[in-house]
Amino acid sequence: VMANAWLVFMLPYSVIVLSIGTPYFTQISEHAAAGRDDEVRADISRSIRTLVFFIIAAIAAVAAAALPASRVFTRSIDETFQAAPVLIAYLIGLLPLTILFIVQRTFYAYDDTRTPFWFTIFQCTLVVGTALLASFLYTADVLPASLLAAAVALGQSIASTAQTLLAIWLLHRKIGGLQIASWMLSIGRFALAAIPAGAAGWGVFLLMGGDDGWTLRSQLFGALGTCIIGIAVVAVYIGILALLRAPELKVAGSMLRRFLPGR
Repeated sequence: VMANAWLVFMLPYSVIVLSIGTPYFTQISEHAAAGRDDEVRADISRSIRTLVFFIIAAIAAVAAAALPASRVFTRSIDETFQAAPVLIAYLIGLLPLTILFIVQRTFYAYDDTRTPFWFTIFQCTLVVGTALLASFLYTADVLPASLLAAAVALGQSIASTAQTLLAIWLLHRKIGGLQIASWMLSIGRFALAAIPAGAAGWGVFLLMGGDDGWTLRSQLFGALGTCIIGIAVVAVYIGILALLRAPELKVAGSMLRRFLPGR
């Protein structure tokens, strides 16, 4: 169940963060090598805001379609209902992991691999600790067996969040101001749009029958249902951000146009 939920969780990270974030890493490396710290700070802010724009939409879409998305990677409906809470627990850590991608690679751009090693050791320690805590709570009959995997996944998300906060603090000490206020404002704006967008996606899921609907009848129907819910979430998300006149929309649009044929 955890492996299946991890597959769904890693899909938006792999498609969005790795594909879009890697070119930003190249740019950050060039500016760091030239000693242009001000431009590195601007790159960090710009890259985080761009990545978070896409990843928060993905979080809302996958959360709303947690059951159909889980059905794609499970062999039965029972496994689907076991995997969905694990997927939600993993999703809590997707935003911090997205930010960490840029922060960690900024250390690499400055030829610093020691600092990422230590804050990753910190994260691993928390993962082990929270997993042992979940095991203890299960043994003490406080945590039901059906939620044990979700509790372990939640511990990983908590560990990733703490790791990201520590990494941001350490990078701030290394190169100074990271323009945190600018990208935190963007994150707040995206979250404001994602909440009703996710609710709209959940509403679409309920209209398609909810727990007893056709989206859970097979893996193919699960994939189709996930696509429908995802389209609804993205449409509402972009619509709200357009009303808010979010400047990131223009940047995201320019980036997507590069992938069109002939561009």
